[in-house]
Amino acid sequence: ENFPRIACAVKEGLRSAYGFPSLLGDRVTGVLEFFSHELREPDEEMIKWISAVGNHIGQLIERKRAEEALRDSEVHFRSVAESASDAMITVNERSEIISLNPAVQDIFGYSMAELVGVPLTTLMPEYIRHVHRAGIDRYLTTNQKHISWRAVELPGLHKDGHEIPLEISFCEWTRKGTRYFTGIVRDVTERKLAEEALRRTREERL
Repeated sequence: ENFPRIACAVKEGLRSAYGFPSLLGDRVTGVLEFFSHELREPDEEMIKWISAVGNHIGQLIERKRAEEALRDSEVHFRSVAESASDAMITVNERSEIISLNPAVQDIFGYSMAELVGVPLTTLMPEYIRHVHRAGIDRYLTTNQKHISWRAVELPGLHKDGHEIPLEISFCEWTRKGTRYFTGIVRDVTERKLAEEALRRTREERL
């Protein structure tokens, strides 16, 4: 009596129908409908089983939506990273570089292909590499930071061997149980030169 497609159903000879929602908690994410040319009576066991299927379908739909949102987020992040003037470098727990953006080449002189899979210490002067390795090991063991992760000034090492004054901010994230670290790296050479020029000017005035 309340089926809006009754005329079409009669024309096609349909005699029974069953519908159930796909659920995510108490929220309906969709409704599935099935029709038959045979006359069938309600089956309580089938209804219970199909209701469980509806819950699984709701969870599947939500997971697919989350995956799509994650892909959209990754595409957006990638477009931002590729156009950024600051270098963006991501390493795994072993401090191996797994991804980076084009700005790395401008700052460090290496191509992106040269750096994927190599230790992050490649971009550091020799005298601070052991400090970095010890710091990473300590953090992974204790989860305690011993320095600020925002706007840290550290020297970097260019491919040709000269040092670069850098300002670095770090963040940590986890995916599928694995921890990763991303550093946003800014070459502050021009700022340091300007500061030095200002210091000399003040000294000359004195």
